[in-house]
Amino acid sequence: MKISTITCHDVYNYGASLQAYALMHYLEGLGHQVEIIDYKPDYLSGHYQLLAAESPLVGSSRIKAVLYVLVKLPGRLLSRRRKWAFDRFRDSHLKLTAKRYSSFDDLRNNPPQADCFIAGSDQIWNTLRPNGKDPAFYLMFAPEGAIRASYAASIAADVVADGDLPLMREGVSALDHVSVRESTAAELLARMGIGNITHVLDPVFLVSEDSWRKIGADRHDDGYVLVYDFDASDEVRRIATELAGARGLSIYSISQGRYDYADRKFPHAGPAEFVSLIRDAQVVVTNSYHAIVFSLIFGVDFYTAGRTENINSRMSDLLAQFGLEMGSLIDMCETKERISAILEARLLKSEQYLSEVLAG
Repeated sequence: MKISTITCHDVYNYGASLQAYALMHYLEGLGHQVEIIDYKPDYLSGHYQLLAAESPLVGSSRIKAVLYVLVKLPGRLLSRRRKWAFDRFRDSHLKLTAKRYSSFDDLRNNPPQADCFIAGSDQIWNTLRPNGKDPAFYLMFAPEGAIRASYAASIAADVVADGDLPLMREGVSALDHVSVRESTAAELLARMGIGNITHVLDPVFLVSEDSWRKIGADRHDDGYVLVYDFDASDEVRRIATELAGARGLSIYSISQGRYDYADRKFPHAGPAEFVSLIRDAQVVVTNSYHAIVFSLIFGVDFYTAGRTENINSRMSDLLAQFGLEMGSLIDMCETKERISAILEARLLKSEQYLSEVLAG
């Protein structure tokens, strides 16, 4: 079967790149021909633009725009190392459609030829962002007769604004099969009157631990606490510092920003380096969904801090599936056997859902 998937695959975010790869890899392993639709509308294409001058400080002044770019340019040039690492992963691991689509109309007027279209995973239905309001991520471009399904779609936020409900209701209702990543998303859709929703695992769980270990980059053999923090969180800093002191470990940071308390910083790491840094850590302190996921996969101790944005439901929902909570240190030596048993059952359900989708 020929399958086209669509997700936010090229946005220079670790989880986005890795989940796009994972779903493609799993479906290929079943013997299918799989391509990721190279969908890059304007709102997903503005990363790492050297000469962009969009800022309230600039206004309509050309002189201010030039000065703003000159001030920002050195940092932007340095950050392109991170872009190149992501581009290498994309070029070596993601099989994209030959055509790049720059708008929903472009996609609707000339869709890829496929027997099955799958939307997901990750935050494709997050209406706090433009992608959650884009008909493309509800497969409204797919031709008649093709199978249309979501896999582990995430709404991410705890609520959806009233103005965004009609598009979501229309788009999800038209799918042949619906699965979501969070129970909160299933509850939201059920309140819209949408039934037969399957709660499945993030695609990265579909790939074996051994396969992920091989994808990871060079080994890091020094003992360290890994910090991956979106918010420059005081909680993350405090816990990481306490754990490093108690265990005699260094602190490594993969976060963007200064993070002066870290002994080593990896701000330009790509997806493969992200995987290896979690794989080789003694403990992970994070407020990242996918850092938790890979800690679970590799059996690494971890601590989950809350986010400042209203998107904690993703992490709390994931942890609850394994009987875990945010704000506590998870000792994987004590919990791995129980977590593995739960994961095996949840994985079977996720695989069965995809089997049903592909059966037509």
